[in-house]
Amino acid sequence: REDTVDLPAIARHVTSEHPRLASEPLVRVVDEVSRALRLHQHDSCRLVEHALSAAPTSLEELPQRCAAIYFRECHFQTLCVHDMALGLGSSPPDRCSVAFFGM
Repeated sequence: REDTVDLPAIARHVTSEHPRLASEPLVRVVDEVSRALRLHQHDSCRLVEHALSAAPTSLEELPQRCAAIYFRECHFQTLCVHDMALGLGSSPPDRCSVAFFGM
C-alpha cells in the first residue's frame, strides 16, 4: 500500500486507467480495499474491476467480495507451492518441482 496516494490521486488514476470505476463511491471502495488488504491502490483497482465483472453486487458487499477473491487466490498459490515442495520430497525428486524451484 502506498500511503502517499490520497483519494484525489486515486481518482485521477481511476479516471485515466479504469474508467469503469470512475465514480466517487467506487473510488472510496478502491481505497477501502487497499487499506483492508494492504494492497497498492492500482492493484486494488484491478481487484475491484474483477469483482464487479464476476457477479453483480452492491457497493456495500464489494469490499468483502474483493477480500474473498484475494484470499482465494492467495490460498491457491500457497497450495501450488506446497504441491511443488511435496514433489521435491519424492525419490527421485519430481522434475517439475526441481525446475520450479530452480534447483
